[in-house]
Amino acid sequence: MKVVKAIMGLVVGLACSAVPASPATAAPTGTPMSCGMVVREDVTLYLTKDLHCATFVVATASPYEEGTTAVHIVLNLRGHTLFGPGSGRGVSAIGSTFKPPTLEVNDGRLTGWDEAISGDGLTRLRNVVLSRNRIGFGCDGTCIVDNSVFDGNTEYGLYGYQDCVATITNSIFRRNGIGASVSRGLSFLNIADSMFVANGIGAAGRVDTHLSVARSLFVRNRTAISYVDDWDDGVVQCARLEDNTFVRNGVDVSGSAC
Repeated sequence: MKVVKAIMGLVVGLACSAVPASPATAAPTGTPMSCGMVVREDVTLYLTKDLHCATFVVATASPYEEGTTAVHIVLNLRGHTLFGPGSGRGVSAIGSTFKPPTLEVNDGRLTGWDEAISGDGLTRLRNVVLSRNRIGFGCDGTCIVDNSVFDGNTEYGLYGYQDCVATITNSIFRRNGIGASVSRGLSFLNIADSMFVANGIGAAGRVDTHLSVARSLFVRNRTAISYVDDWDDGVVQCARLEDNTFVRNGVDVSGSAC
C-alpha cells in the first residue's frame, strides 16, 4: 500500500509539472490566437489568456481549396487553456497525401472537446495536457508526443487511426477509457518511459498493428496492456514489451505479448 501511495503521489506531481504553472512572461512572437481561425499559410499563434470557443479554435483550410499549400502551424499556449463546448475538434490540421500539414502544440491545456487535437501530417505535442475530452489526440499521420498528460478522456487519450505512426515518451495517461490505442491497418504505436494509471485499458493494439511498450509503469488499470489477434490466419502477432513495471492492475497483459 505504501508503494502504491508513493507511486500515485509521484504521478500527481508529474502531472502538475507537465504544463507551466503560470503563463510565460516573455514577449511572444507570432499572431494572437482567437476562435474560428482557418489557416492557409505557415503561422505561429499564441495565447494571451484562457480561451472559450463555441465551435473550433484553429483548423487548416480544405486541401482541395485552390492555392492551398502544405502549411506549418505552431501553437504556443503559454500555460493557458483552450476550452471547448463538449463537441467539435479544438485544433485540426487535416491535409491530403500531397499537402500534409505540420502542427506543433506546446505548453498548455485543451479540455471539453469531442476530439481536442487531430492531425494527419506531422503532429508534435510537448508539455500539453488533454483532459476531459472524448478523444484527447486523434493521430492520423506521424505523431510525436513528449512530456504530456492525458487525463479523464472518456474514450481515448490518444487514438491512432489506420496507417498512423505514433511515438510517445515521458507522458502520463490517467483515468482514460483507453490510454493509447491503434486501430487496424499498418499502424505503429511506440511508447517509452511513460505512466498509465487507473485507465480502463492502458495501451491497446490489435492484429496487423505494431504495439511496442518499453520502460513504462502501469498502476491500477483494469487492463494494463491489451493486444487482440482475432484473425484466424495461422500467423501469431504480438505486442512487444520490454522492462515494464506492473502494480495492482486487474490484468497486466491481455492477448499476445513477446
